[in-house]
Amino acid sequence: MVKTKTSLSAIGFCGAMLFGFAVHAADTWFVKAANFGKEGLDGRTEETAWGTLQDAHDNAAAGDTVKVLEGIYDKGENYCSYSKRTNRLVVAKKLFFEAVGSRDNTHIVGKLSTVKTDGTASADGRGADGMRCVSVVEKGWGSTFTGFTFRDGSTSDDGSDPKGNDGKSEAGGGAITVAGGSLTSLGTYFIDCVISNCVGTWGAAMRGGTGIRCFIVNNSGSSFGGVCCTVGLWNSVVVGVKQLSSDRPACGNECTIVNSTIAATSSRGYNRFGRCYNTLFTSCGDTAMGLLANAKPSYYSCTNTATGVFSPATWDFRPVAGMEAHNNGKTSYVTDILTLPEGIEMKDFNGNPIDLTKETCDIGAVQGAVENASGAVVLPLGTLVDGVPIPLYKTTYARTEEWPNTLVLKPTIEKFFSYEVTGDRCGGPTRRFLQLDGTHHMLPPPFVNQTITLANKTYLHEYWCSPDADASVATGTQEKPFRAVQDAIVVATNAMVANLGPAVVNLLPGEYREGGAFDRNHNNRIVVPSGKAFLIRSTEGAARTIVYGQADPNPVDECYAGCGPNAMRCASMSGDTVSALQGITFADGHSNFASSTSDAVSDQCGGIFANNQQVLDCVVTNCTAVRGACGYYGQFNRCRFYDSVSYSSCFRYGKMSACYVDPSCRNGSKPAGVAFSLITVIGSGMDAVMCTAPVGYTQADCAYSTMFGSQKVNNVVQWGSVFRSATGYSDGAKGYAVQDPRYVDFENNDLRLMTGTPALEASAEAIGERGSESWGKWASNITSCVQSDVNGARLKVVDGKLMPGCFHETVDGVYIANPKNGGVSIGEASYGKVVKTDELPVTIEMVDGTRPCIGFAVNGVTNRFDDAQDLKITFSAADVATAGGGIFAEAIYTKDWYADPNGNDANFGFTPRSAKKTLAAAMAKTQEGDTVHAAEGRYEEGFGAEKSSDNHPESRVYIPKGRTLVADGDVSRTFIVGKRGTDEYTDELGCGSNSVRCVYMMKNTLLKGFTLIDGHAFPVNNGSGDYGEPFNGGAIYGTAGGRDSAIVLDCVISNCAAYNYAAGREVSFVNCLITANKAKRGITSECYHFGCVIDGNYANTAALHMHTRVVDTTIGPNAFKLDGSAGIALGGKSTDAAHIVNSLILGKCNTGELKKTVSNCVFAAGMGTTVSITNNSWNCRFANADELMVDENLRPIAGRNVACDIADPLAGDSLDERLMDIYMSLRSRANNGNRLDAGALEADWRGRYAEDVGGYRFSVSAAD
Repeated sequence: MVKTKTSLSAIGFCGAMLFGFAVHAADTWFVKAANFGKEGLDGRTEETAWGTLQDAHDNAAAGDTVKVLEGIYDKGENYCSYSKRTNRLVVAKKLFFEAVGSRDNTHIVGKLSTVKTDGTASADGRGADGMRCVSVVEKGWGSTFTGFTFRDGSTSDDGSDPKGNDGKSEAGGGAITVAGGSLTSLGTYFIDCVISNCVGTWGAAMRGGTGIRCFIVNNSGSSFGGVCCTVGLWNSVVVGVKQLSSDRPACGNECTIVNSTIAATSSRGYNRFGRCYNTLFTSCGDTAMGLLANAKPSYYSCTNTATGVFSPATWDFRPVAGMEAHNNGKTSYVTDILTLPEGIEMKDFNGNPIDLTKETCDIGAVQGAVENASGAVVLPLGTLVDGVPIPLYKTTYARTEEWPNTLVLKPTIEKFFSYEVTGDRCGGPTRRFLQLDGTHHMLPPPFVNQTITLANKTYLHEYWCSPDADASVATGTQEKPFRAVQDAIVVATNAMVANLGPAVVNLLPGEYREGGAFDRNHNNRIVVPSGKAFLIRSTEGAARTIVYGQADPNPVDECYAGCGPNAMRCASMSGDTVSALQGITFADGHSNFASSTSDAVSDQCGGIFANNQQVLDCVVTNCTAVRGACGYYGQFNRCRFYDSVSYSSCFRYGKMSACYVDPSCRNGSKPAGVAFSLITVIGSGMDAVMCTAPVGYTQADCAYSTMFGSQKVNNVVQWGSVFRSATGYSDGAKGYAVQDPRYVDFENNDLRLMTGTPALEASAEAIGERGSESWGKWASNITSCVQSDVNGARLKVVDGKLMPGCFHETVDGVYIANPKNGGVSIGEASYGKVVKTDELPVTIEMVDGTRPCIGFAVNGVTNRFDDAQDLKITFSAADVATAGGGIFAEAIYTKDWYADPNGNDANFGFTPRSAKKTLAAAMAKTQEGDTVHAAEGRYEEGFGAEKSSDNHPESRVYIPKGRTLVADGDVSRTFIVGKRGTDEYTDELGCGSNSVRCVYMMKNTLLKGFTLIDGHAFPVNNGSGDYGEPFNGGAIYGTAGGRDSAIVLDCVISNCAAYNYAAGREVSFVNCLITANKAKRGITSECYHFGCVIDGNYANTAALHMHTRVVDTTIGPNAFKLDGSAGIALGGKSTDAAHIVNSLILGKCNTGELKKTVSNCVFAAGMGTTVSITNNSWNCRFANADELMVDENLRPIAGRNVACDIADPLAGDSLDERLMDIYMSLRSRANNGNRLDAGALEADWRGRYAEDVGGYRFSVSAAD
């Protein structure tokens, strides 16, 4: 984006030096203003430079260059017979004058006249004793001046009527005149110069010569010459023209103007008998620009004040994209109209290159349009914009480049009361009062085609008050102020006859406890009457000026101490004329008490009943009311509210902008007899715009606020507000963000947002893209009421985004985001904390919290804890500065915990380096979705918490619902080790009352990659045969109904024991080896088996028992009873609802009258097997030993085993989705002709089946 280079200096402007071209003269001379009057100068060096310009000229030869050092050249003079005028410099030879430094600091100064030629006083600076800056006679043609400021030059006042050449010569060119005063003198050039505060009859700034990239500002012309007479202008700006003769053209006479920007106060045209090309006029005369008859077709006249110039009031002359000046010029005019000096750079007024390869260019002096300009604010004269005086225009306006950037205005007129606002004010107040510092912060309208117009309004009456005044002698002057504020209001009201007003009442510091008036059914300390315009303001701010209400000495209800008919409200304001209270603290206001028969709204407010009047820069505190403890119906701006209590909200109706509501504002208890519904602090009908409120609120619209309270809202609209917690809506609200704006120092009640807060981005995202409907509504809302932040500071805009909330002074420092009881600590805090820059450095350490913290995301960049950090991270003030002022360090939490037999249960367990020693400790603080990772080794210590019964044995690890326990190493080297019983109750299986089971699993859990050994359940007391739960599951106990979702994957279960079901109960085994386990009643029960190998187990009943599902599983031939005799590999009750699919059963089966689904299975014949396969079975067969050849690992041998290619990969009933996902992902087996081999093993191995699970398959030995 192209930026303007004009700014202000001591004469009202400045500009960066723009060098045009350089001519290498035969010799070079130097001039230095500080050398004036010195002797021994020769002008050859900077040290011996001439003291005046004329000295340098007189000693130089034609074609030489004169280097002019920075300084004020107001010494020396030379009378020019041609122009009949004294000049600071007369040029009579062709020389090249170049300013060495900035044009802001290199001034050639003339002199304004004080006496006219007739001897009377000069009112406009023309006259007999003035001095022009420079005269160039004919012999000086071809000279150039580069990089100078010409100012305070003047001509004679004689010559307003043409007297031939002499008259024009004498009265022409207040700053510069060139002999001939016509196009014949155009070979004399003034490049990158400023001409200011000059006056003349025929060309206040120039008569003759050509200005290239010149800034001609605030000059006063007369007659037909105006400001420029018979000159050429190229890429120049002429602004602030004052025409001394109202019926004369403002710019000039017979000028040729190319790619320039012209603004004037003329009531007529600009350029009589001249030509204009690609030139932009920012304000029009009333003659329809008829004097431009010779202009080329690319000419555009202006039709309104918001023309294509971006912001002339702030000296920014760029065009605006989409308006008529943008890209509508003809580029050929840049080079074809005026004769330019050789070597001149093709750059615009701001020094931007002009692209001559394009056919079109921007009209005006500056190329490069502003894309996102705001609307215009039309300003009255006597206004400073950001401390800079606006140039004198017929109409002056300002814009900002990125909305919502603020314009800071300051009026310079006396007795200023307010700005009166008309135009596209977006619904805001029609009267804008100044802030306490005397400025007005103004947001222009958001769209480029919108205009707000300001007009100055002054006051006629002024009174003073002091609580320490002597009331007996008070007259309302500053010397004799009134004691009571109401006394001043009464006197002012009486003084305001028709059309006379308004009035200002100044409050000197102190406590105002006297006076008052009755209004709106209640007593008030201050009453502002209807029909009168008042500004009641403190002289030293709210901290030193307090207006008190008063409590009723006999309150009606104890819930609201002080409320009653004899209480006093702080202030009441009427609403048909806009008045304001400013810079005052209002305290101890009380309302009447509203009973069920007396509930008039007007007597329920305790603080300020404003009735759409303005309350500015005030504090309201310690007020009590039934409704509206702080305010009712007001327009509150930049106010703060504390320690007030109301039954039905502290605020009702109206608008609060850039306000802070402290959490000490609250709702109280319900008084007796009051029937209102209890609602929150900011109540119905009160809009909160750019506010900060850590309180609840409801039924209030909210725009660009930061709301920290927990609340519900109904029937409201939210635009860009950021909430700490979610809000509830009954209908259609949108445009808000539930993005916790927690980046504040809550511990110290400092609610300023931190530098770089994510709340900024959240707010911007909530309102949508610029130009969208939601953005437009939000922007209009902000424009209508917001001026500055709660402290009166300029609104903070970061990357085009407006800071939400009322505090726009951000805080530098570090914010550590960490949930309470999280994984890190900051000092004594274990949750979110702000550490400001002056409190740094800060070190954050990992602690044993509820979540596994592995490091921090620092401003979005992941920083994990590692060995070098020693589980710590430190931030210094230098780190904050490098980050631009704000560091947001958010704890990175994983769902992963770690255990290692070589670890320590005192460790955090968040990383492998900080692993816990026991699985039980690692699992203890997990939440649903978490995973515990186990390193290789033997886990034979620790106990997991039991959740089922106190009669259960301890477990090495308890896996709660939704958790995963996974071994990260090899299954053959990662053991969960139970414990045999050792007490007097220990039975022959090793089950005793101090036995330890391996694992206890709840629903929706996963155990993966372990070898479970030596797990034991409780014994059966006295051999009673009780089959109760404490006796079930030596290796694994699953909770009732958990077999669909408690999954044991890739595990080996070996040498475990229980009275019932040594390997497991109510779980799903997937791809597991179950071997060498012992039980009196079955190895598993109510379990699913997928892709498992089950062999070499000991049980007096069948190894697989009750409600069994067997899929893709191999059941080996080695099944034993506890005495070592042959046992049953597969069996159970005849009513078992079991399923046997795609499996190879090599051992003995005894199922009684089977009621199971059996399909695609192969059974070994000759094993004494009893299986009924007549009803619910298909594709099954018995085979002799020679048809079931297997290798040492029970893998079918291709061509010698009928189990090959018999299994159906699609067979089986529906299962839990998660279980099927896990199992099906493992079925990467050979598929020959869409068939699998029955059992867990394939004859031709593929995929993960290429290796035996853990190396443990079928290394079977008898259990001890």
